[in-house]
Amino acid sequence: MGAGRSPSRQQAAALLLVAAVLCSTWKPTLQQPAASPVAATPATSSNTAATATQTTAAATPAAPPTTPAAATQTTAAATPAAPVPAKPAAKKNKQVELAPEADVQNDIDDIDVQGKCKEFLSSSVCKDVEAGEGGVANCISEAISAAEAGEEGAENVPDDCQEDVYQFMITRGKNINANIPLAKACKADAEKLCKNTWVFGPTAEGRIIACLREDKDKLSKACKAEVYKVQMAVATDYRADPEMAALCKADIEQYCKGVKDGGGRVTACLRSTRAQLKPECAEAVFRQELEADEDLRLNIVVYRKCLGDKKRFCPDVAPGNAQARDCLVSARNEDGFSPACRDELEAMIEARVHDFRIDARLRRACKDQMQDCVGMDIYEGDETIVNICLQDNLAQGLIPDGACKNMVYEYQQLAAQDIRFDVPLADACHDDRQKLCGNVPPGSARVIRCL
Repeated sequence: MGAGRSPSRQQAAALLLVAAVLCSTWKPTLQQPAASPVAATPATSSNTAATATQTTAAATPAAPPTTPAAATQTTAAATPAAPVPAKPAAKKNKQVELAPEADVQNDIDDIDVQGKCKEFLSSSVCKDVEAGEGGVANCISEAISAAEAGEEGAENVPDDCQEDVYQFMITRGKNINANIPLAKACKADAEKLCKNTWVFGPTAEGRIIACLREDKDKLSKACKAEVYKVQMAVATDYRADPEMAALCKADIEQYCKGVKDGGGRVTACLRSTRAQLKPECAEAVFRQELEADEDLRLNIVVYRKCLGDKKRFCPDVAPGNAQARDCLVSARNEDGFSPACRDELEAMIEARVHDFRIDARLRRACKDQMQDCVGMDIYEGDETIVNICLQDNLAQGLIPDGACKNMVYEYQQLAAQDIRFDVPLADACHDDRQKLCGNVPPGSARVIRCL
C-alpha cells in the first residue's frame, strides 16, 4: 500500500473492534471527556490484527464461575442480621431540684439480689425482705454490723457480698437523688437549708448530703432518720463520704495501706494518726468524729468493743445525745468492765481534752464561756487552752450554775483520776513520769500518786 492512501479494510476493522471494547467498559455514571482525534498510522495487516487480538484479551476480564455454594454465601451475606433489642434506659430520679438527676441503681434503688449476694440471701435473715429503696442493702448492712460486733447468732456475710453492699452505699453517697428514701424525706429540708453548698468541699458530689449532716439538729423527724442511715454508712466505710474519700486518699495510702475497708477500720486508722494527717483530711476526719461523739453507734470500732458493757452496765440508756457514751465513761472502772472498751473510752476522753471541739455537748453548753477563752491572746488556735481556761474559770467562780458548770466539773474530775486528762500536768511531768513511774498504768490516779 502506497503512502498517503486511505486505511485498508483490515485496519478499519481493527479500529472498530477496539472502539467496541472501549465502549463495553465505559461506566455511565462517569462523564468521559471527549477524545482527541488521532491520526491513523499505516501498518501491515498482520501486525494490526495481532494488536487488536491482544487488546481484546486484556480489556475483557474473565467472568468468575458461579457455583451454587458461592451463590448461597452471597445470599447469606446479603441478608441483614436480626436487630438486637435496645437496652431500656435506666430509671432516673430528681426529687431534689438542687442536686443533679441520678440513675436509680438496678431500677429499684437496691442491690442486685441475683448478684454477689444471691447465695447469702437464699438462707439469711434478709431472704424475705422485699427489694427496693435500699431495703435489702440495709438488712445486709445490719447483718454485717452484727457480725463485726460479735453478737450471738450473727450471720457471716461473704466478703464479695459485703463489697457489693458497700459499693451500693458509695454510689448513693454521691448524690441525694440516688437515694430515693433520703430524697423523699429530705426534699423540703434540702430546699430550706442547702441552697449554698460550696462550703462543703471541693467536689460537687454529695454536697447536699453533707449539708444535711451538718444541720442534723434542724431537720424534720423523717429526714433525720434517713440522714442517720447515711451517717451509719459513712461510719462503716469512709468511701460512702465522697469528700472524705477524696481528701484522705493520699493519707490512707501512706498511713493505712492494707487496712481492710468496712467495719470503720480505715477511719479508726486515720484517727490514730491524726497528728500526721494533711489538714484537709484531718478536718474531714474531725467532722466524722463529731458525729460519732453524739452517737456511740457511729464509732463502729468503739461500739463493737463496748457493746457487751453497754448491755451490762447501761442497758436502759437510749442511744444518741452522747448518753450511752457518758454512762460507759462513768462505769469504766467498775468490776467486770472490759479492758478493751475502757481503753477505747479513755482514748476518746484524751482526744477531747486536747481538742474541745470534739465534745459536741460541751460546745453547746459552754458556747458563751468559750467565746471568752477563744478570744484570749494565748489561744492562737491551741484547742487545749480552751479546756484549761474553762477549768480555771470554774475554780474562780466565773461560770454560773447550769449545764456548762456541770460539764466543766466533770472534766476536772477526769483530770484528777488520770494524768492523761490533765494536759498541763501531763506536759510538765512527762520526763519524770517516764523516769520514775514508767511501769505504773494510768487511771485511778495511780500515776499522780506515784509522782
